[in-house]
Amino acid sequence: MLLLLLACGDPPVVVSDTPPPAEARQEGMAAPTVDGESATMQLSGFSVRIAAHSVGEVPLWTLVSDGLQQQQVAFSVRRDRQVDLNPLLMFMQSAFDQGIRGAPGVWELHGMGPDGPGFLANKRFFTVLFAPPVALDGVPGTDRALAGILLDTHETEWLYRIGPQRMLARLGRLEGQVPTTVWADPSRAMLVPPDFEATGPVLTAPTAPAASLEVTEVGGELRLAIGRPDLARIRDRGSLKKPGTLRILGGRAPDATGVLVQPFDGEAVVHGASGGPLALNGLFVDVGPEAVGRIEDLARVTLPPDRWDAFWTGLEQRGSMVVGGKTIRFVEPGFAVSAPPPQPETPRDPAKITGFEMTLSEAEVMAIVDDEALRTAIGLMEVEMIDHATRTPAPVPSMHVQLQFQPDGTMDLQPQWTNGPADPAWWGPLETRLRTVPPPAVKAPLAVRLAVSFG
Repeated sequence: MLLLLLACGDPPVVVSDTPPPAEARQEGMAAPTVDGESATMQLSGFSVRIAAHSVGEVPLWTLVSDGLQQQQVAFSVRRDRQVDLNPLLMFMQSAFDQGIRGAPGVWELHGMGPDGPGFLANKRFFTVLFAPPVALDGVPGTDRALAGILLDTHETEWLYRIGPQRMLARLGRLEGQVPTTVWADPSRAMLVPPDFEATGPVLTAPTAPAASLEVTEVGGELRLAIGRPDLARIRDRGSLKKPGTLRILGGRAPDATGVLVQPFDGEAVVHGASGGPLALNGLFVDVGPEAVGRIEDLARVTLPPDRWDAFWTGLEQRGSMVVGGKTIRFVEPGFAVSAPPPQPETPRDPAKITGFEMTLSEAEVMAIVDDEALRTAIGLMEVEMIDHATRTPAPVPSMHVQLQFQPDGTMDLQPQWTNGPADPAWWGPLETRLRTVPPPAVKAPLAVRLAVSFG
């Protein structure tokens, strides 16, 4: 039985209870028992490699898929416990059979029905939270496969309230190490105790999940990119259109520079080098003098009462607004080669990236760069273009910008004046602003040509 829940969003829905093939249900599967050994199990349409290894003093089995389309997954289970690996194999087979093709996203929840045996056949763990890859020494493929974190029903309920980053911080505290090695221990303590209560404005504010949330610090200011906020989940939505508080939980880029710190307290997450994405749990918005910063493990934006309506409209319509002196555009993520131009009757943005071109195939691009990181960088460049064109109108109706990302972290920018004479005086300040955007990490040179229109 397979359940599917996207990005900590809607409640679980039963997709199917079709049993997997017999080879995935067989008992007595021969799993390796000595570190360094591995066995490959062929399922219907793909395979799973089971490796025996240890992290410190902890002996593990790690199951890594091979052949699922788009995204592989990995599960690590303590092998010194009484566990049954068959439910995990059944789950992976069921996901493949039902067309999901094993392609979950970071911070998505998937699960098995509560009437079944659970992931380890101990009737405790019924949900898996997919986290960014955790590379394990001696286990090929774990550097690319999403890591599955098994949660019980109580922990799953609280995930909606505290967010995935805070849940990982609790797991790191329990294991006593960060970055957390994500393994399943059927006898581990609960990450959220039964008597845990939400207190304080951060945990009690109305909360909406988002498909993605990227917060980047540049020059001491935070820039936001929110993908598909699920505002319908907020209770008493009408009251939020009045000045108050709002919390949005979302994922982070796999290459974020933020790190979890011990012990777990209000400063659960700190950022790395300035200019890189922050590993933040979400966004907290409240009323006050206009400012940006952090509160606990969330980005914090305070707005005066007269700006609340504009912020809400920005969330609903993914429009533009200014926070802390910066124009913030809520970017809809998606790997699209082009976007439809705005209709004539629709007010146009001062600047808009209407499409981008690459000479490589999509498969080649995805082998070089994380598509989410690429979309985020392009979205932040659009933010800079909007702000610049708002202050200084563009001298041409449209143009192209040729980008060249290099593996050493550098980026080349070249304007292409296709619809008017060159204007170096206008381009110079924009180029300076575009260079403040952290380029995505690439494994090989990647050329991207942006098509830009101006209102």
